[in-house]
Amino acid sequence: MRIALIFIAAFFVLIAALLISREPKLDRSWDPGVRVLAAISIEADRTKFTISNVRNWRYTNDRPMSRRYFDEPYRLADLAGTYLYEQILDLSGLIAHTFVVF
Repeated sequence: MRIALIFIAAFFVLIAALLISREPKLDRSWDPGVRVLAAISIEADRTKFTISNVRNWRYTNDRPMSRRYFDEPYRLADLAGTYLYEQILDLSGLIAHTFVVF
C-alpha cells in the first residue's frame, strides 16, 4: 500500500514538473479568435496610452464575416475608472472570459 502511494505521488510530481517546464510560445497554431494579442503602450510623458490590436469583428449567424483590428489612443486624464471582471463560461467556474472596461 505504501509503495503504491509513493508511486502515485511520484507520478503526479512528474506530470506537474512536465507541465511547469513547458514554455509559452506565440508561434503555435492558435485559433483565429485568440491568435492576435492586444497590447498597451504608454507615451514617454505618461499622459497618453495606446491600445493596439483591438478586435473589431463582424459576425453572421454562425461565423465571423470580417476580422479587423485597430489601434486606439487615449488620454490618461480622460480615464474615469477601470473595471476588471470575468464572465464564467461553464458550471465549474474554471473557464471564463476576462474583460477590462474603462
